[in-house]
Amino acid sequence: MKRYYIPWFLLLAWLMPLAGAAQTSVSVTAEVLSGHFAGQLSPGARAWVTNEVAQLVEQGRFNAPAVAVDIQSHFAGQPVGTPEVQALSLVVLVHAVTSAEASVTNLGTQLAGLSAARVQISKDMARSKLISLNTVPNRTVTVGAPPVTTTNRAALDPRVEERLVHQFYLAQAAAKQLGDDLKYFQSQATELVNAHLTGLK
Repeated sequence: MKRYYIPWFLLLAWLMPLAGAAQTSVSVTAEVLSGHFAGQLSPGARAWVTNEVAQLVEQGRFNAPAVAVDIQSHFAGQPVGTPEVQALSLVVLVHAVTSAEASVTNLGTQLAGLSAARVQISKDMARSKLISLNTVPNRTVTVGAPPVTTTNRAALDPRVEERLVHQFYLAQAAAKQLGDDLKYFQSQATELVNAHLTGLK
C-alpha cells in the first residue's frame, strides 16, 4: 500500500492551534443541566453512564432510540419515564461530546509534539554536518549523531504519524457528529424539566 508522507512544517502549522485551547460544542445550558442531573445519580448509575459514553464515542454518533432502550433495560423496575430518559440521554451525550473533543485535543498535541521532535532532529543533524565541514584540514574530528531515543524513532517513523493522523480524523469526525447530535437532541427534549433521577441505581 502506498504511503503518503505529510511534510512536518505543514502538519505543525495545521495542528498547533488544535493543540492549544480546546473548543467545545457543549452549550452552557446543556452543561448546566447535565451537571445538575449527574449530581443526582448514584454510583451505580454513574458507572452505567461511563460505559454508555464509551460506546457512544466509539460509535461516533448518537442513536436516541437505542440509548432509550439501554436506559429502560438497565433501570428496569425503577421510576423511569420520558423525562428521565431524556435527562439520562442528555448526561450521556454531554459526556460523550466532552470525551470526543478531549481526544481530538490530545491527538493534536501528540502530532504537534511529533512534528516538533522532527524539527529538532533536523536541526541536530544539520549542526552535525556543519561541524564536520568546518573541521581543520588533515585533522580527524569525531562528530556524534543525535542520540537515538523513543521520541526520535517515533518522529522518524511515518507509520506512527499515519496512525495518529488516522485516529485524529476519526476523533474529529466523532466530536463533530456528537456535537451536532447534542444540539438536535436539546431542541427535541422538551420534558427535561420534569425529570427526577435521585434514587436511580
